[in-house]
Amino acid sequence: MARKAAKSQQGPGARQLAVVDVAGKSAGTSNPQAKTPVARRTAPKDVYRLTVRTTPEMNARLTTAHQRFHLGPQPIVIEALNAYADALAVPRDLPIPHPEDRPRRAAPVNQDRRSRSPRGVRREEPPKIGTRLDPLTDARLTAVWELTGDGPERIVNTALNVWMSRKGIRGSGTGAASASISA
Repeated sequence: MARKAAKSQQGPGARQLAVVDVAGKSAGTSNPQAKTPVARRTAPKDVYRLTVRTTPEMNARLTTAHQRFHLGPQPIVIEALNAYADALAVPRDLPIPHPEDRPRRAAPVNQDRRSRSPRGVRREEPPKIGTRLDPLTDARLTAVWELTGDGPERIVNTALNVWMSRKGIRGSGTGAASASISA
């Protein structure tokens, strides 16, 4: 148990050191019930992870959206996916399949696949967005996939482009430092 010395005042002008653990509880008690249990956060069971690659420009636009709207990437991606699904007329009352009945999304065939880098040379990894989708948004993403034939990465990037254009966050196409907020 990590401990530190803390100063405490007892009476006028009297200084005394008390041993306190890092969490701020007194270390001198022998009662095991005096310590409060540490609450651990667990991930919700009814969400699905989605991680997609994006461009450095989109990453800069996400940063601009965060600064403007004070939202993290997860609510931005969920709002963008739902707005894109609405634009494609995907209903909001889709049946939600059980987790074991969910269709597996196959990776789209990429004709210009890159070969492995030569030994000792590392290519720069593109930025990634990791979010958790609720079952309805996941079902709508699956419906958009069935409509368009695009993979989740392309769907998310298209949805983010449309959402950011509607919100006035434009990228100039010259790199990550060029994203700006238009009034």
